[in-house]
Amino acid sequence: MSLTRGVTGPVTRPLTRAITAAGSGGFNPTSLYAAGEQGAFYDSADFAAMFQNSVGDLPVTAVGQPVGLTLDKRLGLVRGAELVVNGTFDSSLTGWTNPDTAPGTSTASGGGALMSNGTTGTARLRQSLAVPASSFELSFTVSGFSGASNATTLSLGNSGAGDATYGSVAITANGTYTRIITGVAAGTLGLAFLVSNISTSGATIDNVSVKQLAGNHATQATAAARPVIALSGASRFRDFDAIDDAMVTTFPNLGTAVTIARSLPGSGASILTAQTIGAGVWSTSTDDCALIIIDRALTALETTNVTAFLNARAGL
Repeated sequence: MSLTRGVTGPVTRPLTRAITAAGSGGFNPTSLYAAGEQGAFYDSADFAAMFQNSVGDLPVTAVGQPVGLTLDKRLGLVRGAELVVNGTFDSSLTGWTNPDTAPGTSTASGGGALMSNGTTGTARLRQSLAVPASSFELSFTVSGFSGASNATTLSLGNSGAGDATYGSVAITANGTYTRIITGVAAGTLGLAFLVSNISTSGATIDNVSVKQLAGNHATQATAAARPVIALSGASRFRDFDAIDDAMVTTFPNLGTAVTIARSLPGSGASILTAQTIGAGVWSTSTDDCALIIIDRALTALETTNVTAFLNARAGL
């Protein structure tokens, strides 16, 4: 499955945002978390917050497609500050290390980082980022890629040495690559570009960006266990097959006063109170048009607003 796609960003589709920004009467579930409450808000109506795979490089665009990643909208999907030093390589490789194996070279050239392996060597570019425990959005562009004779990859690890604790990106063509990196532990997120194999020219890397995308995002790494987007009337919902489909989230300890509020297709609001969600993996396999999880009880007014919102999501 290709990791290339257009530079649209995962939350920039204005029509979908207009549809999903406000709830019934203008209520927005993000207001529930104004005091820093923990939990999640998953919105099955919002294509811009869902991806077909768990690494967030293939957006959901139509009913019938699988869902491998649902972003938590609780914090508004606001990106953090840029973490990469000199990701544009305008005049140098400052901020990057390049322990090349001769005759491989990495040089700043034409406003990018030109990586050439010189037929027998290996070209590398590495940078280590100090990060909190969180999720992150990665993007970069590739030009001058010379084809299958190159093994060109980006490894994502917990050091700058090229380990792939958080996976890798296979570079197979020119274009813009994006990825959502979930489950990163506090410490170091290492980026390690590598070009090797038998070509005298490799690729030019540019516009490398890593920004925090905070939230308790839900994933499903196994393709066969992903729900699909379906319709109930005019309402979109995540349709789990009642066999093995599930979406999983790694939560901190939410305690024993958790509210779990779902918009059930065809029937509307279902609000469970005094639920327990401990630290670790939490799974859902219940069809939903929207799902709100918060680590406290709702007030009477909040319950009224959430009920109206969830009913509206279900088309009631």
